[in-house]
Amino acid sequence: MFAKLVLIPPRFPIHEAPDDAAKKVIEDTLPIIHHGPAPFKWVEDDGTSLIGCYAPLSCTTGHWTQQFFELAKLCYSPMGAKPRSRELAILGLCSIVNAPYMVYCHRAIGTKLGLTAEQYDEGLAGQVPRDLNEEESMA
Repeated sequence: MFAKLVLIPPRFPIHEAPDDAAKKVIEDTLPIIHHGPAPFKWVEDDGTSLIGCYAPLSCTTGHWTQQFFELAKLCYSPMGAKPRSRELAILGLCSIVNAPYMVYCHRAIGTKLGLTAEQYDEGLAGQVPRDLNEEESMA
């Protein structure tokens, strides 16, 4: 289901977390943001460590993590950018920064929103992907 992602060994094991509520907040919030299961891996298969941008959240409290996700919910809110435009803007950022986990996660989100592998590859190469409408091309 998930693309192969090479990860470094966990530096933030959940059992060492000051507050194990952070993982529960992520577990509860990602399905809300993505309207179903997250289309990417965010925790190790054995559940012992959070991965990618979520890893440092295991060193915070559940309250702080909840506030982080309040901001994330705003970014994914229907009141903000249209989902495809949001993902195309993130794709533009991914074309200029070296962030493999970000590419991994947002490629899956883009696919869920109807972006093709070719469009994603074109965007990563710094080109405006083909077959977008005018608004999406501006993102």
